Amino acid sequence: NRRLALVFETACDAGKLVYSSIDLSTDIENRPQAKQMLVSLLEYMNSEEFHPNSQLEFIKLQQFENSEMNDKKDKPTDIY
Repeated sequence: NRRLALVFETACDAGKLVYSSIDLSTDIENRPQAKQMLVSLLEYMNSEEFHPNSQLEFIKLQQFENSEMNDKKDKPTDIY
């Protein structure tokens, strides 16, 4: 089963983030679609347009991450 969103943005505490369940780090040079998605996300995050409307408490983000990790073997990778 896959969650409804592959990518979401949110404000969290004093910061903001984009969360992606898409693998954007493994063998990126041989996966042009993933590489372009990564480039596009990073450009968006560095733009003036990046202002998430939703707010997520840090504890909820941790709970979400822990539930995601129960379904995966690999740990998430920070791409930024």
